[in-house]
Amino acid sequence: MTTPGPRRDGLVRTLTAVREAARAQAEDVLGHVPDTGDRTTGRAVDDFVEQAADALRALDESVAETLRALVLERP
Repeated sequence: MTTPGPRRDGLVRTLTAVREAARAQAEDVLGHVPDTGDRTTGRAVDDFVEQAADALRALDESVAETLRALVLERP
């Protein structure tokens, strides 16, 4: 349990910022897929970009769970 007060409030603010950044970057990275001119390379780049976006979304979800737990433990 995290003790209520300024430290927990700061943690909530920081985690909220992390969620917002992860969500925004997941969408942003999908918009920057270059055309390599080579089908095999293009497919590899597409796969990498999808994995990066998936990782950012997973970070967003994980932080969301932590935030829910922090909010639920408030007195």
